[in-house]
Amino acid sequence: MRACLIDGGHEVRVVGDGDELLDRYAQASADVIVLDHRMPRRSGLEVLQVIRAARMRAAIPVMMVTAENDPRFTLEILRAGADDFLAKPFSPHEFARRIAALLVRHPCQRSLIA
Repeated sequence: MRACLIDGGHEVRVVGDGDELLDRYAQASADVIVLDHRMPRRSGLEVLQVIRAARMRAAIPVMMVTAENDPRFTLEILRAGADDFLAKPFSPHEFARRIAALLVRHPCQRSLIA
């Protein structure tokens, strides 16, 4: 995903776990946040819920990527405030297309946290 984003001309900041993402989110801005559902310390869903509950920069679009292929989980992600999601495995082309769509819907500076 990182290479795909960089190839698309995006600045990418990679974090190691959900707590680090929340720390960076509180300190810096981003135009899109890409969350993997399975992360150390906190799941992507937990991080998404904290971001949306804080309402700080709540307009930042969030894409969730997950290996879960259950429609109930997809609904849970969307109810929690994800703007988009992709089920693994997915193609780099599909990922790039979906990020581009988020950036069109939400004008930005082309900086992402992944």
